[in-house]
Amino acid sequence: MSLCQGLKTQLLAGFTGPDGGMVPKVPRQLFVFYDEESYLARLDKVRGFNYNMSETVHCVTAAQVDLVPKKRKHFPGTNRTNTIGPLAFAPFTDEDHLMLKWKDKKDCYSLAAKASCKTGGAAPEHAEKTVRKADTVEPLNFHSLSDKFWDEIVNSQCAAGVFDYTVGPGYLAEAAIANKLLYFGVVQTEKHAIVVKTYLVKRVWKMMQTEGYEYYEPGLAELLAKVGEPVAGKGTSAAATEKAEPKPKAKGKAKAKAAAAGRRQDLTEDDLRKRVSELAAAAAQGQEEVADSESADEDVKEE
Repeated sequence: MSLCQGLKTQLLAGFTGPDGGMVPKVPRQLFVFYDEESYLARLDKVRGFNYNMSETVHCVTAAQVDLVPKKRKHFPGTNRTNTIGPLAFAPFTDEDHLMLKWKDKKDCYSLAAKASCKTGGAAPEHAEKTVRKADTVEPLNFHSLSDKFWDEIVNSQCAAGVFDYTVGPGYLAEAAIANKLLYFGVVQTEKHAIVVKTYLVKRVWKMMQTEGYEYYEPGLAELLAKVGEPVAGKGTSAAATEKAEPKPKAKGKAKAKAAAAGRRQDLTEDDLRKRVSELAAAAAQGQEEVADSESADEDVKEE
């Protein structure tokens, strides 16, 4: 399966046998169309009338595939048709994308990728010049389709496993994990592997707290509810974080406590794990104390 536009001939030419001859195959196309409002919202300026709001997915199988008919999971219609949409573009935030600093992002790409994927063309007239700094935070890939799209694909196509040769930010890997599918992905560099693994760990951590996922753990969700603090966002630890607010000046303990209570800061994953462990230990100790108390009551009754 490939999302490359205008490359159908080149893509199909790659399906050859050991002798170099073409192997039997059945190609078919899936058309994806996008939500206009979310697409244009990503642009600094909107000009003209020729925005392409569709993309073609080339699906190639060894023989005709007879799928189990089912409704689309996230979009209208069923898998009997060759269209999916409208697919919205999520804003570039930690909650919706793998975001990281430029100094880390550039190390995720191989030398070959850096040489072949240079951006080209002149900027629009009077366009504001942008400069990347080491701490500039941006998505690992600007144009990757979302985990929601890939979740739809693996469900609609009744996938049994995934071989992913363009891992990117790991959204297809996330969909495979969410559906408990076997997954094999090829990354570009060791840094790329670390970044994607870190992202996926955070996503599984959130799945464990979200009802409806296979990984949902009611006990964990209950403990986190007792903690009463928000979980850190969807992005990696390399994402930008706000500076801590200055401590209140000493004007009495009551005022200091009130000021501290008015500020809620997101806990990191390590903080949450530590607090959950403390709660679990406290709960276990409480159970032991209850058991000891019940045992003492039984001893009193016997006497």
